[in-house]
Amino acid sequence: MTEQAAPTKKQIDEFVAAWFRALDFHVPIEEAAAFLADRDLHVQFPDADITDFASFKEWYDRVTNRFFDENHNIQSVQADISGDQAVLDIVVGWQAS
Repeated sequence: MTEQAAPTKKQIDEFVAAWFRALDFHVPIEEAAAFLADRDLHVQFPDADITDFASFKEWYDRVTNRFFDENHNIQSVQADISGDQAVLDIVVGWQAS
């Protein structure tokens, strides 16, 4: 097994920007799911806890069918990097009609 390098803050910021851009554009579910970890997944939204593809699909289907013109503005990204993993605390300004 090869050891992966620790993610950098720049890589994390680019990942976060790409993730929210994908949400704003309602990319196909397969494209959005590519952002998710294969194991030990935990994404906590105000309205859902995502722990696997099934819970992500349920959430993604719900939000992409409810909101059509949302805009995510990233306000801050805090990263606790440990080895090849990072725990992120992200504050986002979100608007939709």
